[in-house]
Amino acid sequence: MPNHPDTIVITHGVFDLLHSNHIEALRVAKSFGGRLIVVVHSDAVAAAYKRLPVLPEDERLKQVQSIRHVDAAFIDRRRETPEMQEDTFQQFHADHYVYFGQGLEAELDPWARRGLLRRLPYHDGISTSVIIESVRLRYGEGAA
Repeated sequence: MPNHPDTIVITHGVFDLLHSNHIEALRVAKSFGGRLIVVVHSDAVAAAYKRLPVLPEDERLKQVQSIRHVDAAFIDRRRETPEMQEDTFQQFHADHYVYFGQGLEAELDPWARRGLLRRLPYHDGISTSVIIESVRLRYGEGAA
């Protein structure tokens, strides 16, 4: 897909304990356009559907902003709803919304309805959950 400089792409995530799969996801999202905007979920939003992040939202935002594929990023304190997504579309008029994984059909409907949703598989391998479990096993059992 051509990377036109005027094309705007949006993606979202928690981006806790930043790792190589996060970086790769952002690289792939950026490949859909010239400008990548990343929505970082607030601590409260992440805790409501997943778990409380290890790193606070301001730290996660700074890390995402430092990635070369990211042109802009911000924290959104609203739950994923169709209304929130419609507001995001109205604010940015993005050409693509890249979502990694399954689910959120209703929430992402404003993008899907317009033919702008690009649903991609989440890569296997390293994940924040794997990192947390590794730390629990290694240090929870007293191993060095």
